[in-house]
Amino acid sequence: MKSVGIDIGSFSIKVAEVDASGKSAGAVLAFHEHAINPDPRADRQLEIVEVLRNIAAQYDRSSTRFVVGVPQHEVSARLKKFPFKERTKILKALAFELEDEIPLDPDDTIFEAKICETLGESANVLALACPSESVGATLEKFKDGGLDPEVVTAEGLALANVFERWNLPPPQLPPTVTDDGDDAKTVRMLQPPSEGRLVLSIGHGRTLLLAYQESTLIAVRSILWGGVEIADALARTFNVPYAEAVRILQKKSFILLNSVGASRDQIVLSTCVSKEVDNLVREVRLTVLDLKTDFNVDFKAIDLLGGVSQIQNLGPYLTQSLEIPANAYHHFPNHKAVRIETSTAIEAVSALAIGLAVEGVKKPRNPACNFRKGEFARQNKTMQEMWERWRPAMTALGIAYLLFIAFAVARDFVTDGLVEAGDGAIASVAQPLGLKRRTLSGVEAHVRDTRKKIQARRTLAKLDDYVSALDVLQSLVREMPVGKNVGGASARMDIKRLNIDNDEGFIEGRVANEAQVSAVRAAIEKIAAPKSVREGKPTAPRPGAVPFAFEFKVKRLP
Repeated sequence: MKSVGIDIGSFSIKVAEVDASGKSAGAVLAFHEHAINPDPRADRQLEIVEVLRNIAAQYDRSSTRFVVGVPQHEVSARLKKFPFKERTKILKALAFELEDEIPLDPDDTIFEAKICETLGESANVLALACPSESVGATLEKFKDGGLDPEVVTAEGLALANVFERWNLPPPQLPPTVTDDGDDAKTVRMLQPPSEGRLVLSIGHGRTLLLAYQESTLIAVRSILWGGVEIADALARTFNVPYAEAVRILQKKSFILLNSVGASRDQIVLSTCVSKEVDNLVREVRLTVLDLKTDFNVDFKAIDLLGGVSQIQNLGPYLTQSLEIPANAYHHFPNHKAVRIETSTAIEAVSALAIGLAVEGVKKPRNPACNFRKGEFARQNKTMQEMWERWRPAMTALGIAYLLFIAFAVARDFVTDGLVEAGDGAIASVAQPLGLKRRTLSGVEAHVRDTRKKIQARRTLAKLDDYVSALDVLQSLVREMPVGKNVGGASARMDIKRLNIDNDEGFIEGRVANEAQVSAVRAAIEKIAAPKSVREGKPTAPRPGAVPFAFEFKVKRLP
């Protein structure tokens, strides 16, 4: 994972890559500078878009985090003291705390905060307010170039990353003055002044000023002065095109500390440059006086950065004018590792781009200040890619779902109509029958009762032809060989037991001889079902008689 900071300057776009993962997080991996045509007649915006598109084509979006900055002159910064140090509470209270101090509508403003230091349970916070319009314009510019920055921060806070230990939590100090009003200011003024330093990043359009008290950032200012002022003066003085004046500024400009041995042209060039630098000196002097009054700080050094800071003898000239030592600042030693070819020029112009890239590496213990929130909150890129991939299928599924809903509604409507028609038909049928319950369940109950009655009638109708036990007995008596000469003797029977149960029959008795037993069996077979007669077990015989017992089946139904 890489964090890429993009700094759009007046005449070039600086791009810095910083490692964002592993133990080497914060190491500077690459730095590139893309020149922009300085001719004011050229379409600068179109050229910036082309450069941004070329930059976007060089990186894998899935493993790259882009960080950009809102121009500092479009961001209001105030150092405030809060009675708590939790970042979530601070962010909620910012709008209320800054309401009377900034000329912005809170509803059209995005607030952010950088915790500079904690004092016990309180915290000194650099409160930031940026108009939503500025954030939107910055995002729109990069969107035209094919980039979707993950972090949009303030340029001043990004520049501060090259001076601070951004990978550590804000410094924790013991509580001092708890009141943040006039009494606290009076107490500070009675104490000896603390040491501080200034940082001047002088660009072609604007100058960024950072003020530190000890190691704490106390102010971020944007001075409306830059190299363009010198370029305009050079173009007027030497009567050359603006583009040539810019080239002179970048390659040949200097300030003479004394004019001994200098040519007339050198004196003219030095005077032209120093006269414009005096405007910067005046603005810095007023800012220093203001900060000394508010914070009781004595600035001991000025660190110089930016392309214009490379003007020869600029540092000594500022030292003479401000009476504060001013020297070029070397920030590369502050980084964990620098894996690029270094030079004084690269070190001077790369600070802001590297600071932007570092802003995308910060951890939650000292988080980045990001204006991409609220209406500008970055959408989940994974979800967007998934939606682009599955949009046709999801669209078809949505259409199918809508059709299903329409079918279900229509089906429900038709079903309700059929139910109403059915209920009407059932009621019309149930009314002539005199049913109390003129519903489907009532009709079904009536049908069940009617079927039971019909079944009972059919059963009773079958019983009309049912052969009774007496009929079976009559048929049996008629077939018995009683009174006939069978086996040499007149057949006489002593019936001991006769039982007819449904179609089961049983008869037991005694006769005179075995021939009569056979005659009895033959008589039973005539009235019994075919092949259903079988011998039973008779009781103990009586002397002079032969017992018999037969089981058989009879037909009770015709």
